[in-house]
Amino acid sequence: MEIHFEKYQALGNNFILINQFERNIQLNNETISFLCDRNVGIGADGIIIIKKCLKADFEIVFHNPDGTKSLCGNGSRCAVDFAIKKGFSRKNKSFFLAYDGYHYATYKNDKISIKMNNVSEIKKINDDYLINTGASHYVQIVKNLKKINIYKEVNNIKLNNDFNSKEFNINYVKIVV
Repeated sequence: MEIHFEKYQALGNNFILINQFERNIQLNNETISFLCDRNVGIGADGIIIIKKCLKADFEIVFHNPDGTKSLCGNGSRCAVDFAIKKGFSRKNKSFFLAYDGYHYATYKNDKISIKMNNVSEIKKINDDYLINTGASHYVQIVKNLKKINIYKEVNNIKLNNDFNSKEFNINYVKIVV
């Protein structure tokens, strides 16, 4: 199977974008995992398929590397840029459908902002939080961002918590007053 794609990145996340306006491509979870694999595939944090949508400028179908569907803010910003460049959406304001519903995006001063939906779920885990923004995020509030051993902390979070999803984002937050 021949797949035409573009590779995008936003804030360290990178994605494979596939234009389904022109050609219908069906990918199974095994193919998605292969394409996202950084050792044998293209390598990506997810695959984003851009499709036609009757009630919006376009639709985003975001696949995590394991094939599950969710929402990704950075991926959505990439998809909006892609849609603008391909002429599927207006430059100053976009309206699109994603996993968790409809969203507006604005393009101003070469920056794309997405209006995210409200957090649908908050679960307190000791001093940390598990929230659902369309995708699961584990949020840990820290005093000093520079002193975090990220590899150690990520492994501790994954080992010491039993979540429904094996795929989730981990965020470290420093409160600045």
